[in-house]
Amino acid sequence: MSNEYTWNIEVQDENYNALAVLDDAQGTVLVNQLDAQEYHVVAISSCGLMADLPSVELSDNSAPQADFDLSHTEVYVNQTVYITSNASNVQGLLYDFGDGTLDSLNANPTHQYSSPGIYEITQYAQSENCTESSTMMIEVLERESNDDISIHGFEADGGRLTEKESDAEGENDLLEMTIQENALQLDVKQAYEEEVLISIFNTSGQRISQQKQVQLDLGALLVPTSDLAMGVYYITVSAQSKVLFSQQFIQP
Repeated sequence: MSNEYTWNIEVQDENYNALAVLDDAQGTVLVNQLDAQEYHVVAISSCGLMADLPSVELSDNSAPQADFDLSHTEVYVNQTVYITSNASNVQGLLYDFGDGTLDSLNANPTHQYSSPGIYEITQYAQSENCTESSTMMIEVLERESNDDISIHGFEADGGRLTEKESDAEGENDLLEMTIQENALQLDVKQAYEEEVLISIFNTSGQRISQQKQVQLDLGALLVPTSDLAMGVYYITVSAQSKVLFSQQFIQP
């Protein structure tokens, strides 16, 4: 007769209720879906012998979840992109901006790209024993620059834009602009059922930002200005090379 035993391993809670069993146990016992607390580990032989093994205490075994949002998926060279982390169950975060820059110090970092192109931003969410990642793409555009540029309502003066002394009466009847904190509010007074391009220029005629609208509906439209440094700027709303609205504003 053989005197070899077959052993089963049980993981038990504090009341010695079996939570997991591995028959004919050999090697490593993997236990999933258990809360973080202390458990009993018991070996039971095929003839009824029992042996308590060292107890095990599980820490939080939730896997890290990588997730983040971008303030923009299309920016210009040297325009700031803001990252908001939605990661969970993490002990550390690492960002790879795709241009050779890494950041492991900030959970919600900012970044600027010095060259145009399409970049891959990856967030690595790290726990004690595991790393998960999430990736988003961002396109960086070259800023347009032309010292001789003239914008409707403004004219070039020594390479800088200045407001013309007189504009055509009623040219801004479509929109009305008010300056809000970190935004311009455009109040649409007449609906416009064509795609429009909203652009912000600096005094050198460089396009700082732009956004497209499928159409202009009656009501308020916000144009973010949080990326702008203090100074004088010009906003235009155009459609098919026709300027519908233009106005100077000062970023405080």
